[in-house]
Amino acid sequence: MSRRRLALAAGAALVVAAITGCGKVTAEVVVQDDASYDITFYMLGDDAEIATTGATPDQMAETLVSTLESTPGTDDWTFTTYSADGFSGVEAVGTGIAGDEATMFGTGLFESDDETVTFDFQYPMTLVVEGSGLTEEQGAAVTINMVVDFPGTVLEHNGALIDDHTIEWTATGDDDLDFTATSATSTADPSTTTEPAEEEITEPADDASDEVAAADEDSSDSDADEDGVNWLLWISATVAVLAIGALVAWFVVRGRGPRDPSGPGAPGHPGAQQPWGPYQPPA
Repeated sequence: MSRRRLALAAGAALVVAAITGCGKVTAEVVVQDDASYDITFYMLGDDAEIATTGATPDQMAETLVSTLESTPGTDDWTFTTYSADGFSGVEAVGTGIAGDEATMFGTGLFESDDETVTFDFQYPMTLVVEGSGLTEEQGAAVTINMVVDFPGTVLEHNGALIDDHTIEWTATGDDDLDFTATSATSTADPSTTTEPAEEEITEPADDASDEVAAADEDSSDSDADEDGVNWLLWISATVAVLAIGALVAWFVVRGRGPRDPSGPGAPGHPGAQQPWGPYQPPA
């Protein structure tokens, strides 16, 4: 699946939320000193509203899991159906994800050095809503929540501090996402210095280390370009597929219902106003 195709589909979870009436997108992230991270991702819809699409909550959750499992680039992920508090969907778990893995905007989520870990997540959600043909009200139907557990004490953030090393951000689908934070690494200690250790390293070792680091970086970039996938993009792309299926089911179910006397009009006689407004379903 190409990066372009995934980029075009990113944010399509909003479409599902618009169909089901409301939805939840939740991410729980644990970050390591090297900026790699583990993530548990929940994508859920309201059970009562899912039922209006012609499928049960369990069916929709099982379909989502099956689709995700067959999506290229998801071999290292685990997917299970999830249901709680009147919402159903999928739980996706990924581990050991590189912090500098390129997103659709060419940047990673996390960066680290010897003393700090930096988190920077920017997402133009309002553009995604507009590009998907949704209204602000439909975008606002999605609740977005992200909790990040950092390896050390949080130094700066623009979210809500849960404890010394955990930050929470909340938003809705009609907000542009701007989540940022910086924490210390677990080993950072301003009262000590690493100069003695640096003196023991010979110049050739430094060169070799630089070459290995460069090779690893090139390999990481190559893999990202070749696969063209990351957790945000392929999950969004999969939801786009489900959104189309749910929309079709919505029309089919209503098409099988009792005929409305004021249905489609004959030539010269307009029919009743349809619920989808200016958008017309494909013939």
